[in-house]
Parts: sequence; structure tokens; C-alpha cells
Amino acid sequence: MGRRKGEKILCWLKNFWLERIYNTCTLHQT
Repeated sequence: MGRRKGEKILCWLKNFWLERIYNTCTLHQT
């Protein structure tokens, strides 16, 4: 249970940072 929760948090953080980096790169391009 704890491990699954940890993986869910890691997955959420990864998606969150990927989205931030993608948005930042898009802003820098324009």
C-alpha cells in the first residue's frame, strides 16, 4: 500500500515537472 502510494506520488511529480518544463520551453521558444 505504501509503495503504491509512493509510486503514485512519483508519477504525479514526474508528470508535473514534465509539464512545467514543456511549458517553460514553449514560452522560451515564443
